[in-house]
Amino acid sequence: MLGFVQNILAPPAHPIGVDFGTDCLRLAQVRMDEGDFKLIAAASMEIPPPIRDDPRARLEFFSQTAIQLLRQAPFRGRRVVLGLPGSVLHIQQVVLPKMEEKDLKQAVLQATQRKLPFDASKAMLRHVVAESPGRTDQISQHVIAMAADSRWVNSFLTAAGNARLDVVAMNVQPLALIDCFVNVYRRTSEMESTRFYLDIGASGTRALIARGTQLLFARNLMIGGDFLTRSVADAMGMSFHDAKTLRLKQGAGAVSNTADLDRACEYALDNLIHELEVCRQEHEAAFPDLPVDRLVFIGGEARQEGIRQRIAKKMKLPEQIGDSLCRMVRNSRIGIECAIDRRLPQPAWAAAIGLSMGPRPPED
Repeated sequence: MLGFVQNILAPPAHPIGVDFGTDCLRLAQVRMDEGDFKLIAAASMEIPPPIRDDPRARLEFFSQTAIQLLRQAPFRGRRVVLGLPGSVLHIQQVVLPKMEEKDLKQAVLQATQRKLPFDASKAMLRHVVAESPGRTDQISQHVIAMAADSRWVNSFLTAAGNARLDVVAMNVQPLALIDCFVNVYRRTSEMESTRFYLDIGASGTRALIARGTQLLFARNLMIGGDFLTRSVADAMGMSFHDAKTLRLKQGAGAVSNTADLDRACEYALDNLIHELEVCRQEHEAAFPDLPVDRLVFIGGEARQEGIRQRIAKKMKLPEQIGDSLCRMVRNSRIGIECAIDRRLPQPAWAAAIGLSMGPRPPED
């Protein structure tokens, strides 16, 4: 009876954040509790390797598994915010003349349509104007355009309907990640820091640069966890599955001698670092007053200490793991069904949690 009364009196829950990644489906739900967020439910399921590259089978897996996960953990309701996976999102940086917001969408469409791998008329397009705080004298503006094929989006919505989810919003992954960390890193010094978020997932790396709530740069890079795993498999003469298992053990600290693994990844990592340096140079050329202060690693590969250290050393920047639960560990009571070890940082949950949090409201 006491638990029932507490549930009635508890603040309303936010919608469930749905992060449908390349190799894992994650659902997370938060609520505001005494001025801070509390994680009230979370559940995940790995996507079977045989269907990872089959779009239809993936969406069937999503529909069936979402129903199971909702039953598995104490989620409240079926209202969800869907995240568009980074693997289906195409990002372009464009520079346009200053113009009214009502004219900007069409200008962005015209500037990006020839660069998209699908018909621009069939694109779901979202744009963000990247602005330097306090600068109002510029005659041009840097715009980050993010587009997905609307045919895939409609299929995703149909799959959500088949799972009987009540879709209240859809967000793009870069903005969901920013929504998470502006609620996690809330000190003034953190909000005024220009951070380079490296979301190193299975299919690739999302390179994001942001200052507080303002997204300044975004780009998808091809080198990710799968690329590194193939490098290990080729160098050490083993199957992809065995190489992945070995790298997972390495990330968990269960491999005593990591020298061979590190050497196998060196070439791929150096290529990734080169691409990251290009991203940083482009950002700092556009915003010379906002140089990058710090690297923040998120995604499944963030637990690979050797990767973090090599990238940080080459780029000569301090680094940290983006722990999406660092402010919620003490006041969250999540069970073993969520497969989250609260003693460890949780960089892979940032997108799902950010989708549930939503944008941080403006300060009074």
